[in-house]
Amino acid sequence: MRDVLHAYIYCRDLGEEVLVPIKINNKAQKLDSEQRWLEHLFLQGYFLNKALCSGLGRCGECKIRFKGRVPAPTLKDKQCLKEKELAYGLRLACEHFPEEGEEVFVAPNLYDFASQKIKLDTLAIDVGTTNVKWGGVKQNKFYFLGKKINPQMGAGSEVVARLAFALRGNVFRGYLQRIIREDLEKIISGVESNNIGLAGNSVMIYLIEGEDVRCLSRHPFFLTFKGDTWLKIANQDVYIPPLLSPFLGADISADFAYVQKNIEPEYPYLFFDLGTNGEILLVINENKILGTSVALGPALEGIGLRFGGIFSENSVSDFYLTSHGIGWTGPKNNFKITGTGYLKLIDLLLRINILDRRGQFTSQGVFYILNNKIQNNRFYLTEDVFLDLKDVEEILKVKAAINTGINFLFKKAKLNIKDVSQVFVTGFLGLNITQNTLINIGFFPFEWEEKILFLENSVLQGVTLLAGDEVLRKNIVRYLKQVQTFNLSFQSDFIQYFVQAMNFDFWRNKETF
Repeated sequence: MRDVLHAYIYCRDLGEEVLVPIKINNKAQKLDSEQRWLEHLFLQGYFLNKALCSGLGRCGECKIRFKGRVPAPTLKDKQCLKEKELAYGLRLACEHFPEEGEEVFVAPNLYDFASQKIKLDTLAIDVGTTNVKWGGVKQNKFYFLGKKINPQMGAGSEVVARLAFALRGNVFRGYLQRIIREDLEKIISGVESNNIGLAGNSVMIYLIEGEDVRCLSRHPFFLTFKGDTWLKIANQDVYIPPLLSPFLGADISADFAYVQKNIEPEYPYLFFDLGTNGEILLVINENKILGTSVALGPALEGIGLRFGGIFSENSVSDFYLTSHGIGWTGPKNNFKITGTGYLKLIDLLLRINILDRRGQFTSQGVFYILNNKIQNNRFYLTEDVFLDLKDVEEILKVKAAINTGINFLFKKAKLNIKDVSQVFVTGFLGLNITQNTLINIGFFPFEWEEKILFLENSVLQGVTLLAGDEVLRKNIVRYLKQVQTFNLSFQSDFIQYFVQAMNFDFWRNKETF
């Protein structure tokens, strides 16, 4: 790792570098004082299995302990860390820069892969911006096998930050490629299979392949690598489904294969793959498919929100009303809230008028006891856990982006929203959310209530189909070559619709188009 660190320090074009002697876990090193601790530690292999907000200072997951001289806590340190943690010398790595004479301690990565080899007919891997998931098929039955944090998270929690990191030079792009390939090799080495497939958004596929990402980073955006081919990973041939555009990747191709083969959908239908990048297909018929994508950020996974976190024993995903106020399933104090949990909490607060349709707290709630939970523009669930307006705004941004994508595709297709036969939703929401919640929050219009179907692991199952069935693969690729894709950022009315949708009432107030 020392060679990586040395190259990192000297490849920056910032004039004369300022290096200061420090220790990391008792090992003396010299680091650039103009780069935060988080970046230094990430490049040395730390924080590879944590769901970081990557510099926003809201998740509190990049804790490091200073020994000896401890820097003064920043505002974000105080917001994320408890008084006893601050007194112990804990600080956020994203908030501090190395200074001479400092000594820090950071926890090691603890994730272990299964050591026992599994036999499958087909192995599938889905590399998301935040998570890596894998599963497979044996004797026509699908098995979900595992999930872990994408080790690249320290470089940024969404694709734009990941691209910016890779563009800083070959060393940076090579580091991102190496750490994700190491995980992929461990997954593949743990399975005995004749067929292997891998999907992900276009940026993830480029970083795995080691492709130059400049074509995905600036106008005019274009693809130099289009998928529908085989790569060598861990000395195995691995199939990559077609990439449809710079921001419609192999994952939505796998989703399409799953729906076409296993569901036999009614036309026209909509498909949403909601992650840090929301990919949307409007399938009018087999010969006419429109597609676009919208930047959602990691909020649907709970990342970047004040108490957000991935699903775990210490997280809450469900909220409900009781005679004593707001109740939830899981730990009662010092818990994290998943993305689904945030959606359900906001849905509940809207229904009882603690939160109004503009996304503001109100003292006109149905239950007086809950009105007292609002202090300083925060709704307190416990003394330590609260919902603030910044979290509400992040959810509104996600909702507004999805609304804008829907609006654009239907205008292009000259269809009415009532014309849709089915609406498929996959991604981080999975089976843990309801149609009513998404409609009340304003993700989707009321007309779709009976048409929404949530799919689980559709990317993985679609990859198994494409990697294991050559005839199906050729048919699906033939359909996908007809997809007409659009970049919403180039549309003149994008900002207009996005701003109009920054409330929980977009579909209620909107004329049917």
